[in-house]
Amino acid sequence: MNQQQIDALLSPRPLVSWWAQQMERVLRRNDFKRGWEQMRHWAIHKRLVLELEELTQALAGTSDANLIDELVDISNYCAFMAWNLTHSEVRSRPHESNWNV
Repeated sequence: MNQQQIDALLSPRPLVSWWAQQMERVLRRNDFKRGWEQMRHWAIHKRLVLELEELTQALAGTSDANLIDELVDISNYCAFMAWNLTHSEVRSRPHESNWNV
């Protein structure tokens, strides 16, 4: 296998690249909020439930752009929890966050 083939295998699919860009766009919009790295799993879960409620409300007749933003919010909270689960140093820190409800 040559380097070009290896690069092609390791490159994210167009869907994944696009979604990552959407997630980054929303994260940058919320850069003033700090502390998700210290959020406990139940705090993130609580935010996920609220975001799912917002998505449900948005499905009742909003723009596609707003629906995408709600879906991105959900994805970002999922990413926060996954990151925190895989980085043990997070678990030892006290909970302090501006992302908290």
